Amino acid sequence: MSSKLVLAAALVASFQTGCDNLSYPPGPLPSTHQQSPLFDPARPMPHPAPGAPPSSASEADMALPEYTLPAWEEPWELARPGKADQHDDYREEHPELYSVTAPPVVPVRPLAEYEPSQAVMMRPSGSIGSFHRGIIEGLAGRVDRLVVFHTPGQAEDMKDEILDLGVDEAALEMLNVEKTDSIWTRDYGPISHVTQDGSIGFVDFRYYKNRMYDDAIPTKLANAWGTNVFRVSMSYEGGNFMADPHGTCYMTEKIYKQNAGHDKEQIDSWMAQYLGCSQMVVAPWPKGLGTGHIDMFAKLMNDGTVLLGNYADGVQSENGKMLNDFADKLASVVTESGKSLKIIRLPLPWDETGVWYTYTNSLIVNDVVLVPVFSSFEDMEDEAIAAYENARPDLDIVTVNADGIIPSGGAMHCVTMTVPDGPVEKYQDDPPQLCKYNEISKCEGLSPCGGLPFEGECDGDLLSYCGADGYPHAQSCPECCAFNPAPDKVWYECTNGPLCTSCADECAAGETGCSALFSHTWACGKTDADPCLERAYAPCAAGLACNPESGTCEPQSAPDPAPESSPEIDSDVRSGCDAACSFQGSRVCASEDSVAVCLADDAGCLTLSAPIPCEPGMVCFDGACSRFPPELAPDAPGSDLGPGADSWPDYISDYDEAEASGAGCSCSVGLSSMKTPSPLGLLLYLIILVLKREGRRTQVCGS
Repeated sequence: MSSKLVLAAALVASFQTGCDNLSYPPGPLPSTHQQSPLFDPARPMPHPAPGAPPSSASEADMALPEYTLPAWEEPWELARPGKADQHDDYREEHPELYSVTAPPVVPVRPLAEYEPSQAVMMRPSGSIGSFHRGIIEGLAGRVDRLVVFHTPGQAEDMKDEILDLGVDEAALEMLNVEKTDSIWTRDYGPISHVTQDGSIGFVDFRYYKNRMYDDAIPTKLANAWGTNVFRVSMSYEGGNFMADPHGTCYMTEKIYKQNAGHDKEQIDSWMAQYLGCSQMVVAPWPKGLGTGHIDMFAKLMNDGTVLLGNYADGVQSENGKMLNDFADKLASVVTESGKSLKIIRLPLPWDETGVWYTYTNSLIVNDVVLVPVFSSFEDMEDEAIAAYENARPDLDIVTVNADGIIPSGGAMHCVTMTVPDGPVEKYQDDPPQLCKYNEISKCEGLSPCGGLPFEGECDGDLLSYCGADGYPHAQSCPECCAFNPAPDKVWYECTNGPLCTSCADECAAGETGCSALFSHTWACGKTDADPCLERAYAPCAAGLACNPESGTCEPQSAPDPAPESSPEIDSDVRSGCDAACSFQGSRVCASEDSVAVCLADDAGCLTLSAPIPCEPGMVCFDGACSRFPPELAPDAPGSDLGPGADSWPDYISDYDEAEASGAGCSCSVGLSSMKTPSPLGLLLYLIILVLKREGRRTQVCGS
């Protein structure tokens, strides 16, 4: 039976499909407005594109696009501290797209844009406009794969237009992403990293709060292509990222301002772990630059050459000084490959409109660089092109007029994302989920398992349970998610057969009880549309535990176990007090078709229960029974992050050898830094047996 539980931290609903672009409400919009860059309302940025907060955030109000969202967050989009809304709700309902994951288990290095590329991705708005046509024509025949994101009903017309521009049909991939918010693929698209053996993985940073559909695209693309994706607990956009392949990364100070809840050391650590950035070269945030992105005034052309914008004398004096100071800083940099940087200056146009015109928002793909040009500044164009020729005489230069798009905050770099050459396939198991939310701090104080009860929970056909890392894991069940009252289970699981075709009462009307680890109370009642009774769980506050006699949270210790009862424990997993698992109540795969639960024995040691068989025809994956295609099923008992698996990641390894070779990955966050709950011992199992004899259905194992 599918049961929706009442918890303080609600979990995910089934994935929503179909529908058109998210767009914004009809109604009068101002012809001009003042754009205030993030965190600094004192720095106005005049901009001719209209913008206004939506009058309502409902789907009905988002039927047709009224204008193109700019590359920055509009003031009405900015997150308000402590204020949750439907955008937060949507993300929390879809942890498979937004939850924070662990970093890679192997050293990685960042992608350099000037490396050989196998693919370019983009999201044109509706029909292919003149700007995107210019990009597509410039790339035709120069890259193996052009990936175009679209929504339902757009593919055929867009495909015909693109093929007419000279793209080989075999090189064109139309990918239905169901919904999008904007065209700024660079900022929300996946940032690639590269392993030591050349495999490609995707890194998915948090994108703008209101643009939740764009924010899901990296994970959707990784799923479509069958590669690893790693989601980070920080906001960041690809337009603020430049890197060489040796670990020197460049960005503006916006990276720290937009992640003010985390200190600099933590952010630098995440950039090292997920992207391989071992050296961070940080530029100031120019005034009036709404995006705060480095690609609007700088361009890394190879390991040792940077193009940097330059204002004419008397123009934008404050920003001009900032750029000159940054040029001095770049001149002092010694990169991870031991190079000093050659800085080549090129003009930055400016006029009274306040639009941030730039020649550095260009795109390098293999043997060509696409450079934006502007009708109002033809006098500067030759100087800009000469800078590119000086930096990279080996590249063909194609110019594309960007008059129409630049007022919205970007050009061809902002609307495209590249994928480097290399195998795009999974090089490791899917990384463990560290937090079911998109921000790791939301799970602090909820460990173990983010406030889930020991028994887990079902929300539709989505199972949530305590994983081996002590954080909530989730799986979509092939047939159904249901409460299994079998004596060796008494928990929520993916199942098949009768439990999927008819419901059964989980408890008696008016009954109350405790979760198996006494962290939650439950009350019996109707919580969904079916006619059966379900348990509705509620967590106890800090310092309280559920009293099984009263079914209420009280300041007391759990009762003593009955001495005659004892759960079956595998004796061979116990060696002195060496823990066989890390988090009491967590589930792991004991074999291809069985689950084991982490429990405390009578000596207080964490050990594993006897294997609990999966339902017939199901296999264990990531600690839960499910039904997977053979190629995704575990290869042997204990694999797929199961007990004793050799592949279990050690996130605190220093990767010294990798750093010496320039891979630049140093990991400091992981399992060893997580808090292990105090063991309650075997008493939980014994109390369950006693209560079951009294006719009260309680549950076995979990968190």
